[in-house]
Amino acid sequence: MSISDSSSPTGQQIIPKNWDDPVFLQKLRAFVGALGQHYDGNPDIAFLDIRSYGNWGEGHIGMLKAPGIILTPPDNLKSNYFLPYIEAFPHTQFIIPWGSGMYDQVYDWAVAQGCGIRRDGILSEWSKNGSECLRAHGHHPAVFEYCDGYAEMKKSGWWRPEMLRNTYFKGGKPSYMQWNPDIFEENTEFCLRLGNYVGYHFVLQKAVLPKTCQRAVPFQMELQWLNDGVAYCYEPCHVALALLNRDDKIQEKQWLIESKPTSWVPGEAKTETNKLQFTSTDIGSYKLAVGLFAKQQDATPAYRLGIQGRTADIWYVLCDKFQVFP
Repeated sequence: MSISDSSSPTGQQIIPKNWDDPVFLQKLRAFVGALGQHYDGNPDIAFLDIRSYGNWGEGHIGMLKAPGIILTPPDNLKSNYFLPYIEAFPHTQFIIPWGSGMYDQVYDWAVAQGCGIRRDGILSEWSKNGSECLRAHGHHPAVFEYCDGYAEMKKSGWWRPEMLRNTYFKGGKPSYMQWNPDIFEENTEFCLRLGNYVGYHFVLQKAVLPKTCQRAVPFQMELQWLNDGVAYCYEPCHVALALLNRDDKIQEKQWLIESKPTSWVPGEAKTETNKLQFTSTDIGSYKLAVGLFAKQQDATPAYRLGIQGRTADIWYVLCDKFQVFP
């Protein structure tokens, strides 16, 4: 049925008369299955929102101006609104919206199936601190979405940037955050600081390493990392050390197999000791550099660090005169 919705470009929103209507659920499952066949595992998709239930797909029925609309039972939400997506997209990250405390057990189940959490309506009377997202912390990403447009938030007094950073980011630990151009234009410095705070933010604080090595002879090095964000890194991440020539081209690369960036705890420093050796490089002087890769088969690193010394290929030079002896 059609109901009025001033937030929609058409001024209307189409919803089922009952959230357990068998015809609607059958067509929804068929649609989700076809969608999964086409898009599951697509490398260009960071995540998909499951938003087929509730007002604006947010998992609640607040502000729906229609008679007889009631919250669907938890079992129906789990079996008919979440499970079809999870089954159709086994290789894609999902985010589910937190909509009501009556579904908390369903949300916990969904996190166990691999889903992250979205909190709509932050910085409003409906949201305290975004802590509904904590059930996903350490497992899957959390997403924050504002309660309204920037102008409306300022008018209502809901736009409070320091509360966003100090209360909501600590309370919900998001990996993704809604980013409005008008907010950035008027709060540029704040947004730049916030951009380094949302999700993970890797900083190499210290490197203890020799300036020389013998070819094919193991040597030891120590790296101290800080995850200066509020969340873990939920994407695959591998650390490599490389010898670069004067043009910053790789001469030899070795993986630091003991390094586990996805385990680096937000807000804490982690010191890792690694042993490695370079076996195929000619003797001579090189740059010694570190890089973080999404996949070990990739040609260049994918992750930027919060330090200087980055090459065009996203390597970070630790020593610009590293000597390899025979």
